[in-house]
Amino acid sequence: MKCARVVERGTDGDHHDKDAARAAIVASPGAGIMVGLGGAGRDPCAHMDRSQDEYRRRLEAAGYADTRLTIEPTGTVVSIGGDDAVPADLPQLIGGARSELALEGELGSGGMGVVLAARQLPLARQVAVKSAVRGSQLRHEAAGALVREGRITGALEHPSIVPVHALGTSDRGEVLLVMKRIEGRSWMDVLRARPALDHELERHLDILMDVCTAVHFAHSRGVIHRDLKPQNVMVGSFGEVYVLDWGLALPLADRSLAGVVSAPVAGIAGTPQFMAPEMTIPDGILDERTDTYLLGGILHVILTGRPPHDGTTMLEVLHRAHLAEPVQLGPEVPGELAQICTRALAREPAARFASAEQLRHAIADFIHHASARELSARARQPLAELVALVAADREDDLAAHRAFSAARFGFEAAARAWSASPDARAGLRDALTAMARYELKRRHLDAASVLVGQLDEPPHELVDALAALRRDVDDAAARQAHAEQAARDADLTPTQRRRAIAFLVGGIAWAAFGVTNGVLLRTGIHTPTYLELAIGNGAMAVLLLGAWRWLVPRGMNRANRALLETTVVILATVTLLWLLVWKIRAPMAVGLGIAQALIAAVGWSFFAFFDRLFRWPALVGFLTVPVMIWQDRWAFDLNGIVVGSALVLLALRWRA
Repeated sequence: MKCARVVERGTDGDHHDKDAARAAIVASPGAGIMVGLGGAGRDPCAHMDRSQDEYRRRLEAAGYADTRLTIEPTGTVVSIGGDDAVPADLPQLIGGARSELALEGELGSGGMGVVLAARQLPLARQVAVKSAVRGSQLRHEAAGALVREGRITGALEHPSIVPVHALGTSDRGEVLLVMKRIEGRSWMDVLRARPALDHELERHLDILMDVCTAVHFAHSRGVIHRDLKPQNVMVGSFGEVYVLDWGLALPLADRSLAGVVSAPVAGIAGTPQFMAPEMTIPDGILDERTDTYLLGGILHVILTGRPPHDGTTMLEVLHRAHLAEPVQLGPEVPGELAQICTRALAREPAARFASAEQLRHAIADFIHHASARELSARARQPLAELVALVAADREDDLAAHRAFSAARFGFEAAARAWSASPDARAGLRDALTAMARYELKRRHLDAASVLVGQLDEPPHELVDALAALRRDVDDAAARQAHAEQAARDADLTPTQRRRAIAFLVGGIAWAAFGVTNGVLLRTGIHTPTYLELAIGNGAMAVLLLGAWRWLVPRGMNRANRALLETTVVILATVTLLWLLVWKIRAPMAVGLGIAQALIAAVGWSFFAFFDRLFRWPALVGFLTVPVMIWQDRWAFDLNGIVVGSALVLLALRWRA
């Protein structure tokens, strides 16, 4: 008899020995297809037949021609083979003086045959009775298979496994399995009636978690189900959940159900639309993770409304189950739930959940994270508004910051509710990225820098745009600083008060010097000489410059330095002029006129640059030169008054 191989469970419940066994089998050189129980050869699950013809030839080589496999009314595929033996000591439940059952009618057809309604007379209660025909080679009619199911189910006492009340025969020799009568609906019927994925999604996940708990209990007792699907789950009228049809169950270890299971069901068996890849090969290695795959198939039905494998023929569906291509789930499926389903339906058993309980915990975590997902979903609306605002290149700071604040608050709240939420992390990243783009377009460097800095791995285009904006801002700042420095260099305001005092002192001194010399000349008391004028002019320069340097602080700007340098040049030039005129013995009035004309020319060209008002003193200086030469006895007075008045006018102009 060709049977699926089942690896015994280790005492620690892990799968390291099983994976090591797979690796050892795969590494065996020159191995062929294994047939039957035991023997060295290549692990069928490690070798995929990519084409359907290759897969068919493989099955035929193992003795599985089309006539070897049959489809039961429930869609379960089994191998036709000898029936298990029926114990001779089964009690008779119908007929005779002590009949326990009174049949009342048919409830339906199950995977094991006809299901009848009955009344258990000693306890006066309603029960369900499965019947089978002794000697049949079809599993749904096989008496021995029904005995196996009854003994396995009876050994699994769990709230989500239908209780077995009795196992016996009728007066015609038919095997009868008496079970609790369940009032309810097939879970598949409930799922078909669902209008949309999100309709009562949590309710169906709760049902699946109950199924996971029952299956995990069976695993702890050393049994795998092998035919888990929504059709084999009953939902009671009061929310009870029952896992049905344990007719294909296999022991994980002989000692686990000693005396209960007579022999494993032969060959390929299960529902092709849900089968794990290792179930599609006669000698595939089965363990708890095989049931985990089937539970993932149920989750696939919940999420998509269809089983993981489909096709138009049984061979096509079996081949697709054999390939077990990665499932593709649409965007309407929550990301966390899609990851759970994908992992449960992994082709390699080592990549699946290690147990049904681990799968149940993952689903429970998903339900627990519902509030985080809802917060993330709500935050997507303001995020979409922000993204649209950026795409439209519309400047509306109020709307942008309002949308960003709402989105960020929502995603951060979701992250607080579930720190590992992928939706919250992705949404927060999208919000920061969108707002950074907005701030970059508005050329808000500081705000954009803060936002980009909060991204763990900012997009390269954001980093490049931020660097370009920073260069532009730095260049603009440099140009602005240069312009401001130029303005400061041209500004006479900072020292104008002290400069005014210096020019006022110089102007009064110059006027006093000129008038005094004029009086001395006209009265005949003293006739000034050129040497005296040179010494007096030098002293005036020293007085003016000394007062200025004392009054004006260090660090003068360019305009003040230029003004000071011009004043020094004027005074130095006038001093040299006196010495030159003295050398050529020119008349005193001529020397004074030349000096005054020089001062007027410099004043016109330089001081008028700062204030056009100073053109008038310069013009007066030019016009009084002929008068000084013509009226030489008043030359000193006119020079002192004109030049001194110009200096005083400068002082008054700068007095603020």
